[in-house]
Amino acid sequence: MTDILLDATRKWLSALLDSADVDTIGASHWWDRASAALQAAAAGATTLAQATTIAAAKLQVDVLSESASRTVTALAEVIDPSYTEWADRVAAEHVYMVALVRVERTARRTGKNLQPALDAPAPY
Repeated sequence: MTDILLDATRKWLSALLDSADVDTIGASHWWDRASAALQAAAAGATTLAQATTIAAAKLQVDVLSESASRTVTALAEVIDPSYTEWADRVAAEHVYMVALVRVERTARRTGKNLQPALDAPAPY
Protein backbone atom coordinates (compact mmCIF):
# COMPACT_ATOMS: atom_id res chain seq x y z
CA MET A 1 0.00 0.00 0.00
CA THR A 2 1.37 3.39 -0.96
CA ASP A 3 1.75 5.99 1.75
CA ILE A 4 0.80 9.10 -0.22
CA LEU A 5 2.02 11.69 2.30
CA LEU A 6 5.32 9.92 2.89
CA ASP A 7 5.89 9.57 -0.85
CA ALA A 8 5.03 13.24 -1.39
CA THR A 9 7.38 14.29 1.40
CA ARG A 10 10.25 12.30 -0.09
CA LYS A 11 9.69 13.86 -3.50
CA TRP A 12 9.32 17.36 -2.03
CA LEU A 13 12.49 17.23 0.07
CA SER A 14 14.49 15.67 -2.76
CA ALA A 15 13.29 18.40 -5.14
CA LEU A 16 14.43 21.08 -2.71
CA LEU A 17 17.78 19.38 -2.30
CA ASP A 18 18.15 19.26 -6.09
CA SER A 19 18.17 23.06 -5.99
CA ALA A 20 20.58 23.33 -3.04
CA ASP A 21 24.31 23.77 -3.47
CA VAL A 22 26.64 21.45 -1.57
CA ASP A 23 29.39 24.09 -1.63
CA THR A 24 27.09 26.58 0.08
CA ILE A 25 25.73 24.18 2.69
CA GLY A 26 28.81 22.02 3.03
CA ALA A 27 28.90 18.27 2.57
CA SER A 28 29.38 17.64 6.29
CA HIS A 29 26.17 19.56 7.10
CA TRP A 30 24.05 18.42 4.15
CA TRP A 31 21.75 15.93 5.91
CA ASP A 32 21.57 17.86 9.18
CA ARG A 33 20.47 20.88 7.19
CA ALA A 34 17.94 18.80 5.23
CA SER A 35 16.44 17.55 8.49
CA ALA A 36 16.33 21.04 10.01
CA ALA A 37 14.71 22.42 6.85
CA LEU A 38 12.03 19.72 6.86
CA GLN A 39 11.23 20.22 10.55
CA ALA A 40 11.17 24.02 10.39
CA ALA A 41 9.03 24.01 7.27
CA ALA A 42 6.37 21.73 8.71
CA ALA A 43 6.29 23.50 12.07
CA GLY A 44 6.29 27.06 10.79
CA ALA A 45 3.79 26.96 7.95
CA THR A 46 0.16 26.23 7.17
CA THR A 47 0.54 25.50 3.45
CA LEU A 48 3.12 23.76 1.31
CA ALA A 49 3.91 27.09 -0.37
CA GLN A 50 4.92 28.55 2.99
CA ALA A 51 6.75 25.35 3.96
CA THR A 52 8.70 25.47 0.71
CA THR A 53 9.79 29.04 1.37
CA ILE A 54 10.91 28.17 4.91
CA ALA A 55 12.77 25.03 3.82
CA ALA A 56 14.41 26.83 0.90
CA ALA A 57 15.70 29.52 3.25
CA LYS A 58 17.16 26.86 5.58
CA LEU A 59 18.85 25.27 2.56
CA GLN A 60 20.03 28.68 1.30
CA VAL A 61 18.08 28.29 -1.94
CA ASP A 62 16.81 31.51 -3.49
CA VAL A 63 15.17 30.00 -6.58
CA LEU A 64 14.15 26.41 -7.26
CA SER A 65 15.28 24.73 -10.44
CA GLU A 66 12.66 24.31 -13.15
CA SER A 67 12.28 20.61 -12.41
CA ALA A 68 12.04 21.20 -8.66
CA SER A 69 9.48 23.94 -9.25
CA ARG A 70 7.26 21.55 -11.22
CA THR A 71 7.57 18.88 -8.52
CA VAL A 72 6.84 21.22 -5.62
CA THR A 73 3.83 22.85 -7.23
CA ALA A 74 2.34 19.47 -8.14
CA LEU A 75 2.84 18.16 -4.61
CA ALA A 76 0.85 21.04 -3.12
CA GLU A 77 -2.27 19.30 -4.43
CA VAL A 78 -1.35 16.23 -2.37
CA ILE A 79 -0.04 17.80 0.83
CA ASP A 80 -2.16 20.94 1.29
CA PRO A 81 -5.51 19.17 1.81
CA SER A 82 -3.87 17.17 4.66
CA TYR A 83 -1.41 19.82 5.82
CA THR A 84 -2.01 19.38 9.56
CA GLU A 85 -1.61 15.62 9.26
CA TRP A 86 1.51 16.14 7.16
CA ALA A 87 3.05 18.53 9.70
CA ASP A 88 2.30 16.09 12.52
CA ARG A 89 3.87 13.24 10.55
CA VAL A 90 6.98 15.29 9.85
CA ALA A 91 7.32 16.14 13.54
CA ALA A 92 7.05 12.47 14.46
CA GLU A 93 8.94 10.89 11.55
CA HIS A 94 11.44 13.44 10.22
CA VAL A 95 14.51 11.31 10.92
CA TYR A 96 13.00 8.39 9.00
CA MET A 97 11.86 10.65 6.17
CA VAL A 98 15.33 12.13 5.73
CA ALA A 99 16.86 8.65 5.89
CA LEU A 100 14.62 7.53 3.02
CA VAL A 101 15.58 10.54 0.93
CA ARG A 102 19.26 9.98 1.70
CA VAL A 103 19.13 6.34 0.58
CA GLU A 104 17.19 7.23 -2.57
CA ARG A 105 19.51 10.09 -3.54
CA THR A 106 22.63 8.02 -2.90
CA ALA A 107 21.22 5.19 -5.02
CA ARG A 108 20.34 7.66 -7.78
CA ARG A 109 23.83 9.15 -7.69
CA THR A 110 25.68 5.83 -7.65
CA GLY A 111 23.23 3.88 -9.79
CA LYS A 112 22.94 1.20 -7.11
CA ASN A 113 20.01 -0.15 -5.15
CA LEU A 114 20.98 0.54 -1.55
CA GLN A 115 17.79 -0.78 -0.02
CA PRO A 116 18.53 -3.88 2.07
CA ALA A 117 16.75 -7.04 1.00
CA LEU A 118 13.81 -7.83 3.26
CA ASP A 119 15.14 -11.33 3.87
CA ALA A 120 18.73 -10.23 4.55
CA PRO A 121 20.09 -10.81 8.03
CA ALA A 122 20.44 -7.78 10.27
CA PRO A 123 23.87 -6.10 9.91
CA TYR A 124 24.78 -6.63 13.59
